[in-house]
Amino acid sequence: NSASTINSNNNYSYSEIGELKKDVWDSISNIVRRADGKILSITRTAGCTRPNLSYDYDPMGKRIAKHTFDNGNAWIQSEYYIKDATGNTMSTYVYKDGSFAKTEDHLYGSSSLGIIQDSLEMIGAYVDTVYFSHVLGKKQYSGSNHLGNVLSTFSDIKIPLDQNSNDTIDGYMADITSAKDYDAFGEYLTNRNFSRNKYPNSFNGKRDDGEMFGWQDYGFRNYMKAARRFDRVDPLYQEYSYLSTYQFGSNMPTVAKDIDGLEADIKFEYAKSNQFVGNGMDEEDKKIYQESFDNIVTPFATSILVGPIIGKAFQGVGYLYKAYKTENAIVKVSKAKQVLQNAEKGANFEKEGIKKLSETQDNVVEQITVKSNKSGVKTRLDAVGTDKATGKVKLTDFKSSSTAPLTKNQKIGYPEIEEAGGIIMGKGKPPYVGGTEIPPTLVDIIKPK
Repeated sequence: NSASTINSNNNYSYSEIGELKKDVWDSISNIVRRADGKILSITRTAGCTRPNLSYDYDPMGKRIAKHTFDNGNAWIQSEYYIKDATGNTMSTYVYKDGSFAKTEDHLYGSSSLGIIQDSLEMIGAYVDTVYFSHVLGKKQYSGSNHLGNVLSTFSDIKIPLDQNSNDTIDGYMADITSAKDYDAFGEYLTNRNFSRNKYPNSFNGKRDDGEMFGWQDYGFRNYMKAARRFDRVDPLYQEYSYLSTYQFGSNMPTVAKDIDGLEADIKFEYAKSNQFVGNGMDEEDKKIYQESFDNIVTPFATSILVGPIIGKAFQGVGYLYKAYKTENAIVKVSKAKQVLQNAEKGANFEKEGIKKLSETQDNVVEQITVKSNKSGVKTRLDAVGTDKATGKVKLTDFKSSSTAPLTKNQKIGYPEIEEAGGIIMGKGKPPYVGGTEIPPTLVDIIKPK
């Protein structure tokens, strides 16, 4: 069958480079994209009552506005997003019917805490300097799990309880405003959801596109919860050839969240020991784990002789992630222990190296992906910092053994970054956020002596 026949006879239609163009089920007849793959506009099929859409982006490629139109392309409303330097939404504004109102203020700690949902008109706004008010119920706090999935929301209202009807308050109950439960890839479970409010964030803490069937903007790509995949090919597919190009969270949705449509971030509750070995391993450790997988998992699962054991083993992205604790148990896992000890040794070496870097560098951040300005190859650096003496960028890669080789991408990327510089990919970490230009810089490779 030709590509045109396949595209016309199926629900989904894709471009020659793997970008979604049509979705019959979602009444999408055409999607127009920028050169970098970001969506510019979505057109519905003729007669559809759901709106057409267009989007605006800032110079860093972050979505800052969404415009809705009817089927005849008459404008309905526009929604604008104010973001901080790392891309977090701080507030939203809606413009429609001659009104321009701030509708949301987002609350953060180390991550999202909730949203203040209060419509404040900006056109002709008046500030009363005499009388002030505070209305309860407009703050919505989110209760999330290890993946950032919003499981429930509750307001700032405390509901008093008089349990024995003696006109004395015995305690308070939370004002639960919504509850959501999800399948592994983010779809809502039937009859396990209720909502008194319209809280915009859900799976992985990302904002839902209400005009679409289960779409979320992850930054670099859009995730389709119903289809359980992204809308276009992974921009980093060359680095992860062992994964499908549309996969979500490295195919580990119960233990990993997807950061920005590019890379998975392993997030799960460790065993009772609260210890975890393996996260953030470099290429040689990944190779050791991959080659040892068959010799580790089977003995670990079958050689328990006595007593309880709490343990999990995951294989994904070529890693073996393992957290375990034994209580009065005899477990024959000598090979597994050796691999874990090697990984722990490498992690400790890197940890000490980062500590030492902080003596001569400012703003040291770990695990940053840099794309070469020459060939575009992407590599993961263990540390990026600023030299205290010269103010210049410093790039560092730690190798856990003196014989550890460079990976294929490192062999190409490191000389190119030294020659032509690069650019930070993904979300990055302040002050080295995504899009930051790295000047031509030597990558320091540090190995044990």
